[in-house]
Amino acid sequence: MSKNKKQQFNEESRKKGTNLVIAGLILVFIAGFAAYMFSSNPSSAEDRLRFEPGNFNIGTAYAYEQVTPMTVIDNEIQGENVIISLSDVLDVGLAATRVYVENNYKDYMPLTAFINPSGQLVVSLGVCEPCRSETLRIDGEYLICESCRTVWRLDNLQGVNGGCMDYPPEAIYYEVVGDDIVIPHEQLSSWTPRPL
Repeated sequence: MSKNKKQQFNEESRKKGTNLVIAGLILVFIAGFAAYMFSSNPSSAEDRLRFEPGNFNIGTAYAYEQVTPMTVIDNEIQGENVIISLSDVLDVGLAATRVYVENNYKDYMPLTAFINPSGQLVVSLGVCEPCRSETLRIDGEYLICESCRTVWRLDNLQGVNGGCMDYPPEAIYYEVVGDDIVIPHEQLSSWTPRPL
């Protein structure tokens, strides 16, 4: 009888040891996977920039107190430029407009414009390229794709979470003249999605 108890004790100890090893391996795997998912390469968004973004600053910090959806504003074509109103962007928070062009993407280009927390005006192509969504929102200090729920930081468009982190809306060049945000049309007509 004591032999069976000893044998039974040894088998249970072996099972417990095996279970602990398996549990440890699972924890290591989960920790590694979580680290991979929540880490982001700080240079990845910068490496994908193809345009020199504009650099206008309103001169004061800017905070979004509530969730801010996209609001459609008008644009105007003047010669080789697209014009949108800085006042409109300041009024709505996250401005969206469509500029009709001929390119390899669609017959129009969606544009977005907003002020980041440091007061910098950001004008970008309003598309989350991998999922092709053209609808975004601002929530606090984050820009969020309404389709895939990818999250980017407003201050630098660095990916935080989601499947499209390395493809923030692509910031483009602009100049501010008075109340006009002047965007060269060429950037829009020559644009193609970044390689995935």
